[in-house]
Amino acid sequence: MTKALSSRVLDAQDLMSDAKNLNEAIYMAASDIQDRDKMSAIQAVADIIDKRLLAAREILEAVVEDME
Repeated sequence: MTKALSSRVLDAQDLMSDAKNLNEAIYMAASDIQDRDKMSAIQAVADIIDKRLLAAREILEAVVEDME
């Protein structure tokens, strides 16, 4: 893998980590919502986002592995 491509992969991984952290903040903030249905809905969406981010990270790692 070239140095430029390696740098871009690291940038993508950093962005996914940032998105995961922001999503976790949303999940935690939702716990302060008094309406249980609204809180649960937001947390359910945050769970889906977390799973999608994990899947994206796994795909990126597999691509990197295939390129080595």
